[in-house]
Amino acid sequence: MCIRDSNRTVDGNQIITVNPGNKMPNIPEHTFKLRAEYTALGAWVTGITANYFSEIYARGDENNQDVNGTLPGYAVVNLDSTYQASKSLQIFFKVTNLFDESYENMGILGRNFFVGGSFNSDTNRAEQFRGLGAPLGAFLGVKYSFGG
Repeated sequence: MCIRDSNRTVDGNQIITVNPGNKMPNIPEHTFKLRAEYTALGAWVTGITANYFSEIYARGDENNQDVNGTLPGYAVVNLDSTYQASKSLQIFFKVTNLFDESYENMGILGRNFFVGGSFNSDTNRAEQFRGLGAPLGAFLGVKYSFGG
């Protein structure tokens, strides 16, 4: 049992029943990661990583029954490259979310007390709030090791 007043399947005592086999909130059931690397010129390595995460249930939907409880799965592709210029000097480049996919990687069921842009204590609408995933990012850096 779990006390959740934001889950639409609560009973009269504000309790939802969680059964064996229900999926844990915010943890995807399936995760798939694939990486490929290519070494050019011996000192230059380029890699690409593809990550897939299946749908998840939002926190507050521990019984996996709420109509607003699921978030869709998503895939993200990252690219990286390093060049070992010398024994001590490395130059690297990384792109995260290469295709700038919009996705949400966390959710929670909660009450929205702000209806129509203003506070309304009489209306307790249960909604799903989501955490947005990271957008496209590009990073360039230099790493130097003293003493080689």
